[in-house]
Amino acid sequence: MLRLTGLILILAGVSGCEGNAFNSASATREPVEEQLPIRTIDAVVADSTLDVEAQGALLDVCDDPNQIKTFRQALPFPQTANCNFGQGLNMPTAAGVMTAHEKQTVSIELPQRSVVCSVDLKSASADLLYDDYFFVNLNQTILVASELGWAQFFDKAGDLISWNWDKVKGQAHAQVEQDPNLYGVQYCLADEACQVPGHDEQGSFALNLDMKKVPVLAERLAEEKVLSFDVIATGDDDPDDCDHSDLTLNVSIEYVAIP
Repeated sequence: MLRLTGLILILAGVSGCEGNAFNSASATREPVEEQLPIRTIDAVVADSTLDVEAQGALLDVCDDPNQIKTFRQALPFPQTANCNFGQGLNMPTAAGVMTAHEKQTVSIELPQRSVVCSVDLKSASADLLYDDYFFVNLNQTILVASELGWAQFFDKAGDLISWNWDKVKGQAHAQVEQDPNLYGVQYCLADEACQVPGHDEQGSFALNLDMKKVPVLAERLAEEKVLSFDVIATGDDDPDDCDHSDLTLNVSIEYVAIP
């Protein structure tokens, strides 16, 4: 574990079949550069306990620029290469069906109790490539999905959609791909501007999330203290499915430490 100013970074690799953690990873923050230990963290999404007015009050601290601290870190997600069909939580191969996934997690632990004001994610390069579908989550809440159509299968609470592999496992791709209103349209939490390349297309990833648009998520993060970012690629029957190219996400988090 590397202790950084105000925050602790924890790296974890988790395959879609809940095994095969990658062996090593590095993260950098000037002027510190160090190989980090890896351990798996199971993020637990807390139930919302505050009403809407209280949630808004929680984020009022973000209005004072003198209180805001900014944390920047490069989060590494090494290339994945196969689906591990029929192992763990994954199904055997089936053409045109969501049968398998691979998941990697990088976690950041907040100091004490902190209010996250914004989360900005940008890929370090413009060569992200994945197959078949691609998701990025924060504490089990879907931030970005490469196809809007998959959002309909997950549980939704207000503006938040919760990742749950069992909800999409075994679902036919055609349910998304044959709907012209859904196919080719990406999902971005709170309708924020985000960028993710299409299937089998190289490109950049980006998301800027103002937490005032999702106060329930801000409250959950304040309660949990740990920000767990998941990168997930899925597949159906190809040995090269569940693949994404080597990805580094540069994250910038504005936050306020509170008692």
